Order: sequence, then C-alpha cells, then structure tokens
Amino acid sequence: MDAAAYRDYQRESESWLKKGRRNLLSSMVRQSGGGRKDLKLLEVGAGVGQNVPALLEFGQVDVVEISDVGLEALRKIGGIRHVMGDPIPFDLKETYDVIVAMDVVEHIEDDREALNWMAQHLKPGGFLFATVPAYQWLFSEHDVALHHFRRYTARQLKRAFPPSVEVVRCGYFNSVLFPVAASVRLSKKVVRRSSKERPARKQSGLMPRPVNALFQSVLDSEVWAIRKGLDLPFGLSVYCLAKRPPGQF
Repeated sequence: MDAAAYRDYQRESESWLKKGRRNLLSSMVRQSGGGRKDLKLLEVGAGVGQNVPALLEFGQVDVVEISDVGLEALRKIGGIRHVMGDPIPFDLKETYDVIVAMDVVEHIEDDREALNWMAQHLKPGGFLFATVPAYQWLFSEHDVALHHFRRYTARQLKRAFPPSVEVVRCGYFNSVLFPVAASVRLSKKVVRRSSKERPARKQSGLMPRPVNALFQSVLDSEVWAIRKGLDLPFGLSVYCLAKRPPGQF
C-alpha cells in the first residue's frame, strides 16, 4: 500500500470496521490462548498499530511492517517489544504462541509461502489467525488502490494454509452488512468502467457517528455469534484460525 492508504488507516483506527475486526481478533486470541495473559505474540503487517492495544492485553508483542509510515507509527506505541521492518519471509529465530495477519496475505503475491513462514514460527500448540477480503467477484478499485493480488472464499483461504497446521475455524465476517456493501462496490465497478480512467481510490470506512454506532453494534453481534460457534454463511471478510499440533517440532 502507498503512504496515503496508511494515513487513511490512522484516521479510521476507531471506525466501526476496525473496532469490529479488533473485537473478532480479541475473541479468537482469548479462546485459543485459554485466557492466558503471558502469551508471546507476533503481528505480521501491523500497519499503523491499530491492533496492538488489543494484542498487548494477552502478553508480549512483536510486530512486522514494511511501510515507513507504519513503522514510524509503531515505534511511537509503548509496550511493543520488537518492531521489524523486513518483508517476509526473512530470517527470524523467534517462535510465538500466537501469530496474527489481519488483511495481509492478499497483499503478498505468494500467499502460501507467507502463511508457511508464519506457521514455521509458531510454537508447538501455537495458533495462527488470518483475515482477508472475501470474493474475487468483488475485486474493485478499492483493491487496486490497496495493492491486493486477490480476494478469497473461505475454502480458498483454508487451502492456502500449509499442511503443518490444522485449521480449526474458518468462516465469514461482516455478514449482515454484506448485501449493502456488495451492492455499493459492484455499482462503483460499473460506473468506473463507463467513465474515464482515473486513479484507483481506497473506499473510506468513516461514517457519521450514529451510523458508525449502528454498524459497530452489528459487528459486535457477529463476534458474539462466532464466539458461540455459529458459522456465518457469507461476508465481506474471511477469517481462519489454525493450530500447530502440540507434538510437532
């Protein structure tokens, strides 16, 4: 992504969508970590640090980020142990209880290599949690602006995980708002085809306060449903939680 997109993420860090994803992340880490607060965690593609406060609740946090804007923001956040600026895969001697990649692997041409690298840096019994945008037919100027290579179905993301880990949960998120968001995204694709070419632009996640609160409550209810074991049938995002077998070295 370019610097402008990272600055948009800074402005949107408290938006309904970012908060909803953080709540899903916290729920998954809490469940997979058994409520522990002494975990060793790594976030790959940490952006401007919007997820770091949620991760710090569970233990010691390292981050990987390659954007200068992101690295500058991350180095200002207290509590992070190591800020690493190398693109993956790189030589890393550490292993972790939890590795997180929130909307990251769609930016990487070889997504399987990236997920395999993450899996290799899990402790036995450790968990890998990833989210990606859903459905290639929704690929639009938003994806072009963010330098995405692809979008996924749940089955495609699950297949991208290496055989060294066991996928224990894989499904969709942001389901209730999906019909509206998909309609807007598709209509913009039609308008873009019929208009003169212009630079691709990221879709803003900022909403008026009442709408933001409403959308936030919708995502909170989805997190609750997922925590209770319900699999949503579709959504704008795909999530996957995988575990490295305890006896694997």
